[in-house]
Formats: sequence, C-alpha cells, structure tokens
Amino acid sequence: MRWLIAWNYKIDEIVPKYKKLSNVMKCLKLNELEEIDDFDKINEYVAKLVPGAKYFPGGLMGYDKEGYVIIFQAIAQTCPKELVKCGRVSDMYHMALIDFVLTYKLIRKQEKIHKRRLGIKLVCDTDGWSMDLLYMPTVKMYMNLIRFVQEMFPELAKTLIVINAPPMMSTIYQLFKPAFAEATREKIVFYGKDYKSKLTEEFGAEHLFEKWGGSKLPQNGVPTGSLRVGAPPPDHIKYDPTKNPHHIDNKKLTKLN
Repeated sequence: MRWLIAWNYKIDEIVPKYKKLSNVMKCLKLNELEEIDDFDKINEYVAKLVPGAKYFPGGLMGYDKEGYVIIFQAIAQTCPKELVKCGRVSDMYHMALIDFVLTYKLIRKQEKIHKRRLGIKLVCDTDGWSMDLLYMPTVKMYMNLIRFVQEMFPELAKTLIVINAPPMMSTIYQLFKPAFAEATREKIVFYGKDYKSKLTEEFGAEHLFEKWGGSKLPQNGVPTGSLRVGAPPPDHIKYDPTKNPHHIDNKKLTKLN
C-alpha cells in the first residue's frame, strides 16, 4: 500500500523502483538484520557501525501515544566540514539504511499490534544553528540521502516537525525543498516558541524527554538519552593523506562533470 500510494498506483513506475529496492536490500544483506526491540540498543548499534557514526545526528526516542516511532535530529552541534573527512559517503548511506531497516521492523511490529498503518514522526531541532552547517559538499550528500531514503521507504513519514528554527529558515528550506517528494513537503510543519507544549500534545508527555517538554526519563541519565546530537569528531578518525601510500594530490587529477 505504501508503494501504491506514493507513486499514485502507477505500476509501470513502481515495478522498476521496487526491483531496485530489492536488489539493494539483498546486496547489502539488509533483510538479514536481526530485529532489535529496544530503542536505546538500536541507537547504540548504529553509533558503532562506522567511526564517524556517533557524530552524525539522529536516533530513536521511542513510540508516541498513537504507536508511531519518534525520530529526533538535534543538528546544531554537528561539524559537517570535519565529519566529511571521517569516512566514505557510502558508509553514511549504509549506516542510514541499516538505521531505517531496524526502524521499519519496529513499525511493522506495531502495525500488527494496532492493526493499522503506522510510520515515523521526525523532529528536527535546529537550536544553536550556525552557517557552518551549510557546508555545501555535505549538504549535497545529505540531500541525496534524503531522496534515496524516500525512494527506499515511501510513505513512511507521518509528519516532519522543525523546532527552534533560525530567522533564515525560509531560505534554508528552499535549499532543501527539492530533496523532498511533493507528498512529503505537505507533511513538514514548523513549531514556534511554544514547541514544547505542541510536542507534548503531539506525542504525549510520557513519550518525550524532559529537554523537549515531556516527562520521559532517559535510561542513561543524559538529557538527550542515547540520541546522537553531533560533536566535533576526534582527529584520529579523520582521513590523513600522509598515512595513505596510494593518495593522489587533487592537483594531479582531472575533474569531469
């Protein structure tokens, strides 16, 4: 049903897209991932997949009052210029796909319990926004990832909520807007200064950490729980050309578009 709804029942378009998804799932052995029931364990598992994973924002907070999975992305402490040096782009894609597959397994389990279609509710917290976050090489990578994930998991998002938006958010949104499918754009909402009360109303206080207005207490005692909130990555996981005997200086390469 998700595929049919997302692509307006156009079977000729759906079949090749679904075939591509199946090949990706098979080649990366994503369908062999074991189900993990605990949200914190999923966050901890994903954070260990690649060296830079724990510095990439994201994570699961739990279920909301309706049974939807809550995903939080507190992005302000992320360091894109440094993070991009910590691994291959394919590593980030692989990490994101594993995260979504494990999340999808939780959703399917919830759907069997509630006997209806469910999905995710994503919150993007931009508190502490700085222009360093708009490092274009990383922005392009992230936009491609957004497109790819939407193709792989259509009609999964119930709503996308942005909180603590900076004054220039309208300009930022126009930059990222092309990456979102038309149906997804309609689900994006911006909460103002009263976002804590609105989030509490949306999710239920018992399903939301105190930092964002709820009453849920993280198991590890940290205000943000096991969520990845970004941080400057350590030097030892960054790429060092002096340690790579096969490194070729950019000046000796020809760029093709």
